[in-house]
Amino acid sequence: MKAYYAVLHKPKKEWGVAYVLGDYPISMLPNEGEVSKWDTPAFEAREGELTDYMANNRALRMCSKKLRDIVNLMTSERDCIQWLKVSVVFESSPVDYFVMHFTKVHDVIDKTHSIMVGDDFVVKPVLSALAVNDHLIATFRGAETSALLVRSDLKQLMQKEHCTGIQFSRRAVSNT
Repeated sequence: MKAYYAVLHKPKKEWGVAYVLGDYPISMLPNEGEVSKWDTPAFEAREGELTDYMANNRALRMCSKKLRDIVNLMTSERDCIQWLKVSVVFESSPVDYFVMHFTKVHDVIDKTHSIMVGDDFVVKPVLSALAVNDHLIATFRGAETSALLVRSDLKQLMQKEHCTGIQFSRRAVSNT
């Protein structure tokens, strides 16, 4: 059984945060489904340097071109990823970033082993081995909008390529 990890923003004093410029709603994206109309929002990096997995004030999975290319190298259509361009202004110059959006959210949570609030909010996820097995990367229903899971081989490539702004937390996987 392959291991899975939550991808989290790694807090480091010298790494910045991207703040949206303009009046964009907190929830800029639907939970799933193809986004056909996307007006490229602009963000401004503050408080430090740019990272490959950029923390931001809209809880988006904001990736540098480098990180996007690494993910694209290993994922397939069954992972259901759509990339949406955003612009991050850093030191007066715009830099292209890409929001990872899942067009389909797969049921990868084993609800009998996870800690849940009701049927729809996941407090402590346990992944279902059968459900997550076909995916290199995933998110799940009942999570905050930026929840991101990666399989160990993608995690290792991200580490090998020295992707910044990321820390990993291993997630439990049940046999079901």
